[in-house]
Amino acid sequence: MPLDFKKEYEQLSNEELLKIVRQADQYQREAVSTAQEVLNTRDVTEEEENKVDRHFYNIEAEKQAVKDTKEAAKKAVSSKLQEVVNPFNNNDGKPKPVLWLNMFIIAWVGLYLWKLPGDIKILYYITQADYDFVWDHFFIFLILRMFFIPLTSILLYKRSLWGWKLLSFYSIFQLGMALPIILGMIKGSHLSSGTSTQFFIGCGFYSLLVYFLFKPEITALFKVTKSIKRKVILNTLIISLIIALLLR
Repeated sequence: MPLDFKKEYEQLSNEELLKIVRQADQYQREAVSTAQEVLNTRDVTEEEENKVDRHFYNIEAEKQAVKDTKEAAKKAVSSKLQEVVNPFNNNDGKPKPVLWLNMFIIAWVGLYLWKLPGDIKILYYITQADYDFVWDHFFIFLILRMFFIPLTSILLYKRSLWGWKLLSFYSIFQLGMALPIILGMIKGSHLSSGTSTQFFIGCGFYSLLVYFLFKPEITALFKVTKSIKRKVILNTLIISLIIALLLR
């Protein structure tokens, strides 16, 4: 075996042999000893040794750079997760608006994922039904909701004004649609116990959502002006009331 190595290694340059010797753990013992034996018969210049040194230095530098990049990415992800999980982790002990928004986006997406299987099942049954479902308002709202939450989540994450407008419109629209029902209840109409509970939970949820979206700290993130707020509220209420009356 050594003779085979020697015949092959005698054809190699000094730099190639030095690399074999420097990486002894990656070669067979006979290969390393043969490489060293061939080197001992040659004149190895300082320039050749320096060139091999630089070669291994560059390899180690690249490894360290990759390691540092991975560590930096890991710290960045950990920091972002920590901000979301613990929004009070700052000097004044108060949550930052952007962290509240991030927590809301996570909850918003979680709600979507929770309702998605049920929506798909309902959508399947509707499409299998023996009637024209294309213009059914329930079907239209179901389709819109399936695309609405992912769209608003992306826009909110990117701090887009349209994300704030769409979600504000959606929340106020839900409350506007509920007004005729509330007025009917005041006049004497009644909902079933289960339906009534679900109705008021929904109203409470969308009321809190409107309150959250219209907080100055949140609107500042999207550069929402007072004029934009007024237009969104007024236009949405008008549209929702008209639709609610038409669907009655």
